[in-house]
Amino acid sequence: MNDQATIELPAMQSELSAFYPHVWKKILEHWGTLNCPGYLKQLMIIETDRSRAGFSAKAIAEVLFLTELHDRQFPRFAIKAKPIKASTWTSMG
Repeated sequence: MNDQATIELPAMQSELSAFYPHVWKKILEHWGTLNCPGYLKQLMIIETDRSRAGFSAKAIAEVLFLTELHDRQFPRFAIKAKPIKASTWTSMG
């Protein structure tokens, strides 16, 4: 984790730290760095070829919240969506 970075969560039990400690540890290691947004995004990818149960709904909500929080705290590292060209929409019709 970046020495200057802290994660301030609302007063709630962290689902990730309680039930997915290995994931939480990785988030803490990446928090405040360029790698964090990509790691958080990777957590949301469904891998159908793997035999994992996946995250609970609370954990998914927490990952989304942390993604938004990281983007606000460290906007220079935020993953920016590419703008959609108007021609893309007209060619779909």
